[in-house]
Amino acid sequence: MSFLLMIQVQTALGYSPLLAGIAYLPYGAGILAGMWLSSRVSLRLGTRWALLPAFLVNIAGLLLLSGVAAGDSYAAHVLPGMLILSVGNGLSLPVMAVAAVDGTTEEDAGLGSALFTSVQQIGGAVGVAALAVMGYSGGLTAGALCVALGAVLVVVLLPSRAGGPRQTVGSGAGGRRSKPSAAPRP
Repeated sequence: MSFLLMIQVQTALGYSPLLAGIAYLPYGAGILAGMWLSSRVSLRLGTRWALLPAFLVNIAGLLLLSGVAAGDSYAAHVLPGMLILSVGNGLSLPVMAVAAVDGTTEEDAGLGSALFTSVQQIGGAVGVAALAVMGYSGGLTAGALCVALGAVLVVVLLPSRAGGPRQTVGSGAGGRRSKPSAAPRP
């Protein structure tokens, strides 16, 4: 999506690559603000309910940006959607990373993280190719539909609260066997 927006800013608005890069700086600020807010929301609501509003914010940003056309102004048409989308991305990315390793053992957390990163990279490459074929507006609208499908899957498939790393029965931190706790003395 970021790639398509950058191309749209250069082609539809006629910005040079340098000016488009400067115009894109608020996107980074929005992601940082979303990430700061994400930790507070996810601790309070859990993975499922932190991802749902994040995805809804992403959908709103994508739909706003899908209407950007040649001759539109940056401040009135691009910036609002860019800021909304960037905050939604900042809200969702850390929580998705947590969801990817939630429920794994300490030994498998690296594997869960690597799988998440691989899917993210492959999905990004395939997504950009598919959305580019659809054109800017159609691609962002299709992206919003995919995020909406993701929101439904989050609600249906994720547990309502993050459970933390799973331990094998009888094991403590680091997979070591823990001693049975002594009964409290009267």
